[in-house]
Amino acid sequence: MDTIIQDKKELRGEVLRHRTALPESKIIADSAVIIDKIQALDAYKTSGTVMCFIDFKKEVMTKGFLRDTLALGKRVLVPIIMTEPDGSRTMRASQLLDLDTDLESGTMGILEPKPSCRRFVDPVEIDLFVVPGLAFDVQKNRLGYGAGFHDVMLRKLRSDCVTAAACFDFQVFNAIPVKDYDVPVQMILTEKRTIC
Repeated sequence: MDTIIQDKKELRGEVLRHRTALPESKIIADSAVIIDKIQALDAYKTSGTVMCFIDFKKEVMTKGFLRDTLALGKRVLVPIIMTEPDGSRTMRASQLLDLDTDLESGTMGILEPKPSCRRFVDPVEIDLFVVPGLAFDVQKNRLGYGAGFHDVMLRKLRSDCVTAAACFDFQVFNAIPVKDYDVPVQMILTEKRTIC
């Protein structure tokens, strides 16, 4: 097996074990600090269209952020994994109007828009993309869950779209294994630091 792929697999396991062991109180407190940092960004304040993941299994908690962003009148997009006619699976951006009624459990149990609430938007319309991930490094490389959905989406954005990863500080390493198809982010926001 490719050693980089094996290294990625081992790192994913290590980070998931650590994250699973985090107490809920720490996730809530650290998430609040990270969300405050996102909301303080000029890119957030000036954005008209924001795409953000919906937190899943002890990721940085984003539901309150999504609710706040909707309340500001911004257009909010969330990811949905779609099966295309050829059988391939891709991530698409769907506009969220109501956090309480638009969503249902979807791919891997992650909340996604219901079929009746899917409002697809071209990724080139995104001004700020808040990106999840399992591990990052100080060069802003990103390691996801392994399907490559975010890497494909990140390549579709406008050049002036800001990509900001939201993660806990233990998820940031000096270096992580990367392949040439992995797309870095522009900044990483943790409860302890901002890497630009």
